[in-house]
Amino acid sequence: YPFSAHSLGKSIDGAFQECFYLPHADKNCGKIPEGLSLEDALLCTDVLQTGFTAAEEGRVERGNTVCVLGIGAIGLAAIFAAQYYGAKRIFAVGSREESKKLALSMAKEACPVEILDYKELNTTLPEGKHPLANSTNSYVVNEIWNRTDGKGVDRVLLCGGDEYALCEASDMVKYGGGVVSNVAYFGADEDIVTEELSGRPLHYLIDGEEREKKAVDALYLPKFSLGKGMAGKSFVFSLSKGGRAHLEKIMKIVREKDFHPSAFFTKSYRGMENIEAALYDMKNREAVKVLVYSDLEE
Repeated sequence: YPFSAHSLGKSIDGAFQECFYLPHADKNCGKIPEGLSLEDALLCTDVLQTGFTAAEEGRVERGNTVCVLGIGAIGLAAIFAAQYYGAKRIFAVGSREESKKLALSMAKEACPVEILDYKELNTTLPEGKHPLANSTNSYVVNEIWNRTDGKGVDRVLLCGGDEYALCEASDMVKYGGGVVSNVAYFGADEDIVTEELSGRPLHYLIDGEEREKKAVDALYLPKFSLGKGMAGKSFVFSLSKGGRAHLEKIMKIVREKDFHPSAFFTKSYRGMENIEAALYDMKNREAVKVLVYSDLEE
């Protein structure tokens, strides 16, 4: 049934109570497999499903080299999903110590995970690369090229980052078949400003000559690495998959692989009155993921 979880807490009130109304429960609730803990099952609903959406819509295949941009809980889930679909090498881009440790703990002999901390890198543009090939002068992009003999990666799973993250993804993904799969949400803090500016003329000077462009509420895409529109790169922008069938599929995979996404919970509370504190922990980047236990009797 075409039901979106965005309805919860918006058109359907009460999502932060112990009990609330969920329409079409038979199509949206999944049966937890025997042996799967409630904490692991909880992260299958949103976090794992979003990470798997990134890998599935990005068409990750056996033998792919993958870069995961943003290694919060969604990015960590995308690492697991990419490994499940056969990635042979994963670059995990992030700077938070808790996330880096979790990402490294997911490394496998058949699929190593290499951490790229953008706050620590100082990698120069590889010899032979045109300066415009790295549209944002990103050390991460330079490092990716250095580690892939200048070829870039087969897939980029975009799970976080700033307004320039899409440019970085575009620059580092391979020509002729590379895919960028985005599950990140852009622009929440700038909606008011962009609404006021959208469509208005912007005036700027280049070598003393005044030029004009319209202000647009937009994400950036670099012309050079897109081959002026002919680079053979694909871009997919997705809302996380949901529904009973997909959820039960993810829970089954997690159980069979003996994977424990509950490790992403780095802070927990008891009592629904602590939801506000938990939300601020997430906003202030004080935890990878926060768990709030209800006081309801089983």
